[in-house]
Amino acid sequence: TEMRQFGLVGTHFHFGLVFHAYCRLGMTSEAETLLDEMTRVHHQPPNHIFYASLLYAHCRRFEYSAVFRTFERMERSGLKPDTETANYVLLSLFDVGEYQEALQFFARMTVEGIRRNTYTYAILTDRMMLR
Repeated sequence: TEMRQFGLVGTHFHFGLVFHAYCRLGMTSEAETLLDEMTRVHHQPPNHIFYASLLYAHCRRFEYSAVFRTFERMERSGLKPDTETANYVLLSLFDVGEYQEALQFFARMTVEGIRRNTYTYAILTDRMMLR
């Protein structure tokens, strides 16, 4: 808002700095508001990095329904899941006790070619052992 007062236009970099600060501080509602403003007012759609940061913040706050809602929003925007965003969904599905859905989501990652990393497999083995 202050940038506009001075006639400046925010870039992804500027929005990213503020957005990631909100997420790091657990200020998820402020981050959601900024995400909306970026898209609606500034016509700068967020990329995977913004969504990953917000998904991580929701996970840290145990806001699992917000994780699923944010992930769906990301997909509706046309972005395909990447490893990091998919890992947060996988972790959240296990954390809410949806083991079958988590395994189906992992299968989806495989079928859709979403790269899995060591963290993906750590989530899978750790959560399956807790079962």
